[in-house]
Amino acid sequence: MARGGQTNEALELFRRAARFGGEFGRDAQVGIVDQLYAFEREQEAEAAQQVLRAELGSRPGGLPDLRIFEDMVEVLSESGRPGSALEWCQAAFDRTTGA
Repeated sequence: MARGGQTNEALELFRRAARFGGEFGRDAQVGIVDQLYAFEREQEAEAAQQVLRAELGSRPGGLPDLRIFEDMVEVLSESGRPGSALEWCQAAFDRTTGA
């Protein structure tokens, strides 16, 4: 939908999917951040990142969530936010090493 120009509709679908929670909900949260940056709604995107980061932080460390960290790094890199991408990389590293 987003690629077809229906960005608001895509954002709403991501929000609905995020409410399901779990792995698919976290995937949807990454999609929300991506869409918000595409709309140049930086404050909302940063708030959505914080929510996702808090959710991931409340879970035990390890490998299962690394894909979400990788997806966020990609979104942030592509949207011109290398500093934030680096923070997510560091958080993923810390998570796997127990730091």
